[in-house]
Amino acid sequence: MNSFVCSGLILTLSKFPSPQQQTAWHSLTKEAPDWTKILSPTLFKKELKNVVTNTQQYLLPLLKHPYTKRFLNNLNLLKNLQPARVNPLVKKYFDMMVESKSETFSTPHVYETFANSCRNNTLSVPTYSLSSTKTGRATILSGPNILLLPKTQRKLLTSSFSNGSVLSIDFKSIEPRLTYILSRSLDTSLPTPNPLLLCPSGTIATLSQPENSTKPSLVLPDDLYLFILTETGLTDLLSRNEVKTIILKQLYGSSFESILSDLSSKTRDPMGVVKEINRVFGITTLQKTLEGLFPSQAMHNLFGRPMERPENRLLLNWFIQSTATDLALERFKVLVDAINADPKLKALLRPLYVIHDDLVLDTDNSATEWLLGAIKTIEQTTLGVFPCSISKFATKAT
Repeated sequence: MNSFVCSGLILTLSKFPSPQQQTAWHSLTKEAPDWTKILSPTLFKKELKNVVTNTQQYLLPLLKHPYTKRFLNNLNLLKNLQPARVNPLVKKYFDMMVESKSETFSTPHVYETFANSCRNNTLSVPTYSLSSTKTGRATILSGPNILLLPKTQRKLLTSSFSNGSVLSIDFKSIEPRLTYILSRSLDTSLPTPNPLLLCPSGTIATLSQPENSTKPSLVLPDDLYLFILTETGLTDLLSRNEVKTIILKQLYGSSFESILSDLSSKTRDPMGVVKEINRVFGITTLQKTLEGLFPSQAMHNLFGRPMERPENRLLLNWFIQSTATDLALERFKVLVDAINADPKLKALLRPLYVIHDDLVLDTDNSATEWLLGAIKTIEQTTLGVFPCSISKFATKAT
């Protein structure tokens, strides 16, 4: 120690740090510190062993969980998407709109995630997360936020092929269709070959057919809402879109009072109308089943993804949304794996984005016929047939 006297006070200073200490402190300021210079070799090995042991104790249960393989497969799909091409003229126009703060240009902050991710008219691949929401529904952590891009700005993307198109493959009404299929499978009066199995322990079992099976259990018309309307016999009272609204409001947790209020001008018995739709669609049946299966704070989707249990009003919505997310990602992965397995197809088809139940591909037009056939394959699932639509991404119908 060094000491000196100042105004009658004795001040004691530590010795200046040794070169070894200076090196260690400097290393701590780095993004990836060299811990071998900060800790002694013996202490470094001890701490490293503790880290490995603790990590193993934490990861092993996760690795053994039945859902982990599916989760990793989903992440693998999202991590292997490819950069999208930007139309430079459209980008220049959009840049001018943002710079001028035009009121007609919606969500400029979303567009800026694209502008900031663009180099040489090519967009970086976004970083997705499947764990930022309660249900596993995808979000984007960084990069171009395709999940929030308005339809009016989709023309920003263009094909990288001279004779190509940016196409969208979209599962039609996947969540309502899944709800109907599962509710029907619980009806013991129906001869469903692949029901939603209930284990003696009260948990939802795995599907009764192997995942690679292409034999569907239930085939429904493409237009689910028109089918429900016809089955209820309410065609003289309600339109297809009104039936759709009633179903979606119930599925997404709207209050029963608001649904009855919407129908009050159409009929003197709105409750009877809702009950008839529920009888055919089966929302109430599935809701009560889920409440019985998951009485406590924990739950999981049909594929085993663990989740917190919400209030009863949101229970069906969370279960269906989470299950539909896994189902769509699984089927998209089947398609992308088929593309990547064939060098010729890989040169003609480039998966760009997943937008929930929608896969966006940059497609050489010569591969369109193959793609149409492949879509028929991914529509076939162990639960039933889930029809897809295919359209140009920039002009996709609502």
